[in-house]
Amino acid sequence: MFQLEDLDPEELKVEANMKWANGEAEDANTLWRMALKECIKYSMRGFPTKKNRDMQLSLRLNLSLYHFKKREYHECINQCDIILEGIEGLEALLTRYEEEQIDLQGEGKESSLPEHVQAEKELNEVKAENYSHDNTDTAATAAATAAAATATAATAATTTTTEEEEEEGVMNMIKRETLMKIFLRKANSFLHLQEFEKCKENIKLVRRIDKWNVEAMNLEKKQQIEQIQYEQMQKQLYRRMCNVNASSDSKGMK
Repeated sequence: MFQLEDLDPEELKVEANMKWANGEAEDANTLWRMALKECIKYSMRGFPTKKNRDMQLSLRLNLSLYHFKKREYHECINQCDIILEGIEGLEALLTRYEEEQIDLQGEGKESSLPEHVQAEKELNEVKAENYSHDNTDTAATAAATAAAATATAATAATTTTTEEEEEEGVMNMIKRETLMKIFLRKANSFLHLQEFEKCKENIKLVRRIDKWNVEAMNLEKKQQIEQIQYEQMQKQLYRRMCNVNASSDSKGMK
């Protein structure tokens, strides 16, 4: 057999994306898979570059979307899991994004908070401001101390810059938004499969790194409603089965 010429996965992906945009889902799926095979081929040859990894991640995300739209939920979940399994230090990455979110909230960058949470925050700020007027001298002293501590911390931080930059290169292999997309897609798939506990697990992961994510909050409500309906339906079916069995037993006794 003759050796086929290597194909450019990037060109295949661009063509596939155009097919998808035009509603040609099957052709897009075929091209995405061809592109993924080429990427894997390069990796096996010893070229596991960041660009190659990013391309594989993007292609698997597209394939998971294809399977989701086709209602092939197990395959959708499988593609998402392959992506997650390829992330080194996933738990550390989740913790980092979680801490970044807490830091942003501490700095007051909470414009996306629900109204009742934002109102409570503003009320607390007013109380704090009133208190500070009565404690001006103490506040000034505390501010000076904090400034000195900040300067010391900044000096110490310069010694670890290189290590942090190296760590950031590894940790930023996958963006927070991409992780949320994966977990939400898995959660939706599990909900369609009526696997409610696994659905909740993935919703929790989204809210861990984006506490007020609207899509996750809406999905959580939907999951709760559907789980209640499912459990009620199961109880009704069980009662019907019991009634049928009781009826059969009574006829047998006659």
